[in-house]
Amino acid sequence: MRIKKIMTAIAGIMIVLGLNAVATAIDNPEVYTKDLPEPVPVAQLETNNHIDKMAKRYGLNPDIVKALIEEESGWLSSAEGDNGESVGLMQIQEHWHKERMKRLGVTNLYDPEQNITVGCDILSELLNKYGNYKDALSAYNSGNIHDGRQYAESILNAAK
Repeated sequence: MRIKKIMTAIAGIMIVLGLNAVATAIDNPEVYTKDLPEPVPVAQLETNNHIDKMAKRYGLNPDIVKALIEEESGWLSSAEGDNGESVGLMQIQEHWHKERMKRLGVTNLYDPEQNITVGCDILSELLNKYGNYKDALSAYNSGNIHDGRQYAESILNAAK
């Protein structure tokens, strides 16, 4: 008898909480919705040739840089991954690259051109270290040359 009363009380509380959540969602939809970011106008990046300029500056294949951007962010400059730690077109983790950003004068990884500059700098360093795109892309993705193999192959196939 006592358990039945407790269960009835708990069910009542759950109903009230559920109705409260629905009312909150109706009154404040911004709490439950987030506008989807607009893709970076690829034409804008192509018009000013930033990707090609950075690829040339760093000795990279621009098609690989573009395939990497497609894979990492789908061309969304506001993309976030790894619980918000990886940001922007090339999914840069600021905490690993603060010194690099300072050296390059980069202050905003959500800015497409700044993000591409940092990403190309990273990829170039990895390419110089490993001597080939497969290992460099593996390390870009996973931090080592073994765990990112499938990722690297996907980027290289997309760049063809």
